[in-house]
Amino acid sequence: MRISVSTAVTCAREAVQDFRFYEYLPFGIILATEFLFLILAVNLAAPWGMGTVGLLARSVGGDGVAHYPQFFVFLPNLAALVEAVLYTLPGSFLIPLAVARIMEPTDPALQAPGMILARVKRAVPPVLVGALLSMAVLAGWQALLPKGPGLWVRNLAGGGLPGETAYWATGMLVAYAISTCFLCIPIVAVQEDRGFFQSLIGGLKRSLKVFPFSYGYVVLFSLPALITLYVTQVFGHYLVIRMRPEVAAVLLCAYVVFINLGTYFLYGATTRLLIAGKQEVQ
Repeated sequence: MRISVSTAVTCAREAVQDFRFYEYLPFGIILATEFLFLILAVNLAAPWGMGTVGLLARSVGGDGVAHYPQFFVFLPNLAALVEAVLYTLPGSFLIPLAVARIMEPTDPALQAPGMILARVKRAVPPVLVGALLSMAVLAGWQALLPKGPGLWVRNLAGGGLPGETAYWATGMLVAYAISTCFLCIPIVAVQEDRGFFQSLIGGLKRSLKVFPFSYGYVVLFSLPALITLYVTQVFGHYLVIRMRPEVAAVLLCAYVVFINLGTYFLYGATTRLLIAGKQEVQ
């Protein structure tokens, strides 16, 4: 499969210009759930806030993290956990659904009544396994980062803010590279006549074939979210202690919007890229 740079650029541009709420709606469900979580989080003093997000926070981080203002220092970590669960579990159905809707105009078979749902149901097992494998590799990287690569990068950058920035950037860029290796599994899984192993292995192979382009998409569409996440994670303790603790929740609201839209555009661009690659071969 040969793909030119101009084709990749065109696919990215079309993904943004051809925004359709029908395609985006599955991601919108994830975003609405994250907003609900954040609304509960900023109302921790209310019984319905403490009984939901407060209980979750205590279960994950202990009793100390559920008290003001320490809760807002812990909130980015808790939000990251919620995000991972949402994109992995309901996401194993919702992401293939969005991909199938993106593919529908170019795949006549998907336009038959009930076909989108049938393919999405078939795609759930390989997509879920791929997401769990991705999470396992990411967890390994997060465990390795502070013990080796992170220390080396931080020392090389000279410590202080430059060192923390280099450490954070290394962690994020490698994590995004790992995620990119699993990116095409939902796209391959909703194609016609794809079994479990064909979807899983085929998705991994296709992800590696288009890696230079798809990794560029990941970084491009994640830039607004990355900037917000950098401020939240690197300066989060300062913002909570020296400013209003609720600033952390405001930044997280911006982040979940940016990453949600960016993920939709990412799958839109990558789906178009794989379709274009087939057409170029033909």
